[in-house]
Amino acid sequence: MVIVPSRSHSEDKGISVTKPPASKPPSATLPPTVARQAGPPPATPTVLAPAKCFEQDQDSQWSKYLFRPGELAWFNRGNAWGLSVILKRTLERDLQNPSKDRAKYLVQPLSNPLQQKSTKIIESEDGLRPWLAWSPPLPTHSGLANTPGLTYNTIDWKGVTSGRYGQGDAEVDGSIFAAKAVDDSLTLFHPLTNNTVTTGERTYNGIYLGGEKIWTGEPIRLRVGSGQDIMVIHSIVERLKPGSTSISSATVLLVGDIYKFSTLSLQPGVEPPDNRHLPLRLRQDMEYRNRTTIPIKRTMSFWKLAQAQAKLPVTDIKGRWYESSALLPILKGADAFSQDLTRGEIGDAGQWMNARGDCNAVSGVPPKAGTRVVDRLDAFGRSIPPGTKISKGLDGPPEEHAFPKENALPPTTVQQQQQQQQHVPVPMPMEDVQEDPAKKGLEAQGVVSDGDIEQFMDLDRLEDGYVQQFAEAGGQF
Repeated sequence: MVIVPSRSHSEDKGISVTKPPASKPPSATLPPTVARQAGPPPATPTVLAPAKCFEQDQDSQWSKYLFRPGELAWFNRGNAWGLSVILKRTLERDLQNPSKDRAKYLVQPLSNPLQQKSTKIIESEDGLRPWLAWSPPLPTHSGLANTPGLTYNTIDWKGVTSGRYGQGDAEVDGSIFAAKAVDDSLTLFHPLTNNTVTTGERTYNGIYLGGEKIWTGEPIRLRVGSGQDIMVIHSIVERLKPGSTSISSATVLLVGDIYKFSTLSLQPGVEPPDNRHLPLRLRQDMEYRNRTTIPIKRTMSFWKLAQAQAKLPVTDIKGRWYESSALLPILKGADAFSQDLTRGEIGDAGQWMNARGDCNAVSGVPPKAGTRVVDRLDAFGRSIPPGTKISKGLDGPPEEHAFPKENALPPTTVQQQQQQQQHVPVPMPMEDVQEDPAKKGLEAQGVVSDGDIEQFMDLDRLEDGYVQQFAEAGGQF
């Protein structure tokens, strides 16, 4: 069983401009150059800086890797889907298509601290989904589902496993609460400049924003604007409060160029502007989409620069931008995507994605920046075994590249496991509160099929109590 989100429509926060009243034509005595001035010059795209490390270069290439080490992702457990952190990845020759490489991943399933799981090798990207592709379900234990304010670190997991919170699957609930904690987190990595003495700012090459790993020089989805607007990040800035060196009170800003998706009717001699400052993934995905739509729809699309060097807080960011040409065949299924191609209909993959913060959203409360975490592993806390390591890939030592021959727990000692089990938080009091599951992000449920859009549209199971029935039958997410 999988949980899939409903489409989220971002609020349009565009800037309205009031035109001044018309004025008389300029005097003939004015210089001609002044008379011809009609307004500010059009925005100029910012020059795209080259990648600063090997892994960043890998992730800048079109349709090479969809998922990145340190990211939160859904993985196929065979009869159901679970939540995991990606530890490492590699490319292998695709035996079914020898001219192409196939991505392979090692993931660590999330769980509660008393029932941690071994790693699992995912042989193809069909066995993974981005964290934001689906919404997490309600906890399977009624005592957890009906107690507001619980977090992974405040839950009495020993009480959960002993039945104090009702019947359910403690491993599943551990992964749900762990994933929500990760979604709330942000971690800056790969520091570039440190000007805290002069400007109070530091810059970084990347950020773990919730469940995703994001680099400078790549596009991200925005909450502001039309809902399909994107920003190409050129700088990640940490701004400290005056007189403070604490990162907990610092503000994180993303600086970059904002683009809007635009479409033109096909006309002889008319072509969209060729912007060489767009990231390669953006350009190649658009070329792919236009090759499909131009012969059938007689339209062509492009990314139109709306604002250069905009500064946005992390609360205005939905998440990573994904190529429609790469992700939609997985979300929709190969057959459904092929039918879309024959009709010339390739939409934006972001329309089928949630936004970071949606799973923790409270009605009427603005999105939060989240919790700063210094090290990415700390964001996952006790939901993964002690000794777990996230590979640095090509930027790390060669021994990190090796995959285990079989699934196994990372090297650890019995003493570490015992110490971990001894540090159990005090349980919070249970309250008899009945909440509408729809308010918790549980928008749809369905069984695994060839395409996720079919599951996306299955809205009728909400009233069937299907999650609880599945748990009672011994199923796993």
